Amino acid sequence: MSFRLYIVPIVRNTRNERVPKYFGDGQTTVASDWSGMDYGLEDWMVVGGDLTVTEDAAVVGMPDAFAVPFDLSAALTSPQVTAVQNKLEAINVPAGWVNTSLKWIEVVRSVLGMFTLMQRYHGLHGGNGVFTGGVALSTTIGALPVAVRNDFTAAAVSLGLNVSGITGTTTLRQALKALADQLSQMAYHFGTVTL
Repeated sequence: MSFRLYIVPIVRNTRNERVPKYFGDGQTTVASDWSGMDYGLEDWMVVGGDLTVTEDAAVVGMPDAFAVPFDLSAALTSPQVTAVQNKLEAINVPAGWVNTSLKWIEVVRSVLGMFTLMQRYHGLHGGNGVFTGGVALSTTIGALPVAVRNDFTAAAVSLGLNVSGITGTTTLRQALKALADQLSQMAYHFGTVTL
């Protein structure tokens, strides 16, 4: 088999640890090496690994899992754009920018940038995720609770990102994408694979 990325829910294992469903949950068997990146305190994770054919088919066949194609150098087709937009929007990841002019690697790098920002926010804020108490992608930065807004900004600044374009009227959707774009050249490591 070859290296592949998957987006899967996060569940709790028998030790009450947050782990990727189908990989580290103790309920299903993916024995191959894998590594993951969570979406902060949100219940989703990008997992990368070189699974066996049987393991890959088992994960791909799950209704709440999404598998990225093996070849990240190809451009997305119209049906793939629709599938990606639907999946990402359902898990509070902005996706209106995904289109057929993009290659999979470009989409993956933007999504990983958003996951990186949310991980950093989690490290600073702890507690609850961003998307609680009615917060949605359409929520403006100015409408976020003060502590969330401050920690979100601090997370971006700690990553060396320019936040000057993020104002109180910027939506969370716009902010996540704009800040992720600044991380487009960052190296993302999944085991021995670097994207």
